[in-house]
Amino acid sequence: MPANAIAVATPLWVRAAAVVAAATDNSTALDMTGYEGVATFVWVTGAITGTMDAKLQDSADNSSFADVTGATASQVTTANQIRSISVDVRNVRRYVRAVSVVATTSCALGVSAIVQKKVTG
Repeated sequence: MPANAIAVATPLWVRAAAVVAAATDNSTALDMTGYEGVATFVWVTGAITGTMDAKLQDSADNSSFADVTGATASQVTTANQIRSISVDVRNVRRYVRAVSVVATTSCALGVSAIVQKKVTG
């Protein structure tokens, strides 16, 4: 990055706020092309009945996804919690998505990603 460049982080919604029933909920995949540095995915929960586990998955083709090693957060068991997972974009494949595994009944949640666009110049 040039010495006088300013890096700007961009927040992006990858999963709009919703009530997720007991199931695995996959967010929209984020194409990491054009981003650099660390990407942070943030889960915000509201009411919950049961548990919610958060993790990241990546893919080379936006079709076949696999868990990113070590990209998990501590389990949510009570309402109004925040969890985050950060990854270096150089250590994941092109597409990354947030996965929320809700057990028992339901969880109100939203997921956003904070990423930094590549600076050229």
